Amino acid sequence: MIAARDATLLVSNMDGGVERVLNGATGTINRLQVGRLGDVLAVTSEGNATIWPAGRSEPIGLEKAGTVLAASFNRDGTQVLTGSEEKFARIWSRTGQVLFGPVMHDKRVNAVAFSPDGSFFAIASSDNTATLWSARGVPYEVLSAHSGYQRRGHQSRQWTGGHGTGSPRCAAIPTSSGPWPSARMDASS
Repeated sequence: MIAARDATLLVSNMDGGVERVLNGATGTINRLQVGRLGDVLAVTSEGNATIWPAGRSEPIGLEKAGTVLAASFNRDGTQVLTGSEEKFARIWSRTGQVLFGPVMHDKRVNAVAFSPDGSFFAIASSDNTATLWSARGVPYEVLSAHSGYQRRGHQSRQWTGGHGTGSPRCAAIPTSSGPWPSARMDASS
């Protein structure tokens, strides 16, 4: 369990005892996530993303992330996906190294997510698109709020993302392992 007061995080055990006190975030903490490896990810009101690796009290700031609006660990906790006010998304290692990106959009990036099996990630933007990428960084599909969505077969999962009128709300992500159809990039998107 994690309690946030101002920019301080308290990591407690199941008995309510404090295990770790984490300092170093700037601003009020708006979003928290604990990764599979025990790392803590926080996004603050000032748009900063910070990772506290398990077993350490010193934070790692994601310095090139821009004003972060969304952040998420992948399934195994080794990567973080961030989306920013400055219209881009990046994938980071849990140690703060940029692994991929920036992936640019025409407007701010509101929501990001990895697929449950880790084979895809999705980025939703105020430009009314959700972009699906393979884990290897290959674009898979751009979904536009203007073209609508449809579920793809029986092995798909629906994700929600984005916000605001007309922003992408749902994307269908195949969850079985390849072979994947070639990427369909709509010029009209």
